[in-house]
Amino acid sequence: MVSSPPDVIRRALSHRVKQSVADPSLMPAAVLLLIYQRDDEYYVLLNRRSDEVEYHKGEISFPGGSWEPDDKNLSYTATRETNEEMGIRYEDMRIIGELETVNTSSMFCIYPFVATINYPYKSRISKDEVADVIEVPIQSLLNPLNRRTEMHIRRNKSYKVYSYIYKQHIIHGATANILSQLLAIISS
Repeated sequence: MVSSPPDVIRRALSHRVKQSVADPSLMPAAVLLLIYQRDDEYYVLLNRRSDEVEYHKGEISFPGGSWEPDDKNLSYTATRETNEEMGIRYEDMRIIGELETVNTSSMFCIYPFVATINYPYKSRISKDEVADVIEVPIQSLLNPLNRRTEMHIRRNKSYKVYSYIYKQHIIHGATANILSQLLAIISS
């Protein structure tokens, strides 16, 4: 029997030692990579940020945001922000693991958590924060025709920059870097 993407991810993340180190000079933030099965296909849930948000206006991202002092931990930050932005209830999200942190040029250290939800999910989108909901089939992201990798140099260090195309959407930046981690696990 073939394992589902959530099973593969859960197994892979439970057997690894997290390599990333948080940079204390950056603002902590957390995002939630929501995976669900619709019909016979697995999807990841993204959104296009509204023009009303403070950071990354109009960009495609995972639900998430900045850590707040009342948050008990960063996984709580991810689920709280997902609830605020997407209206998905806490009890409907099941965290299955955590990916490596991603540092951004906008001075955030992002902690990405992977969770599952059932489809159809009940949501209540915050129009102040979310302009569009984007449901992307994981198979589309795994298709090499929909992925671009470039080498960039910053501060005399070279690094890979990823982007993904889905329909009219271009997924880039930290969101694409986080997606690349998830897809590498699924592909292995």
